[in-house]
Amino acid sequence: MTRDSKLCLWFIVASLFIGTLGISNQSLWIDEGQSAAKAMQPSLSSWWTKMAQDKGSDLQMPFYMFCAWGGIFGLSEYALRASNIPWFAVAAVAMTSIFPKKARTT
Repeated sequence: MTRDSKLCLWFIVASLFIGTLGISNQSLWIDEGQSAAKAMQPSLSSWWTKMAQDKGSDLQMPFYMFCAWGGIFGLSEYALRASNIPWFAVAAVAMTSIFPKKARTT
């Protein structure tokens, strides 16, 4: 296993662990409530209509919102927050590619 792949694996494991710490079943925040409102739409067309009507920052994360609507993780407070973990892990891995290899080895 190369050093880069070990670093990537470490970022994935760390992000999954850190992301898990932030999950709770406390009341939804305003932005989470907006995501929940879109996730509860009965059809894809009503989901898209709701996305277009709100014109909020949710339009900047269409894959997350689509996964929330699809109910991959469920609709509870816990499930809506857990659905952020894979995206957090992807972002952590992407961060490893932003920095030049030379800067990571020093």
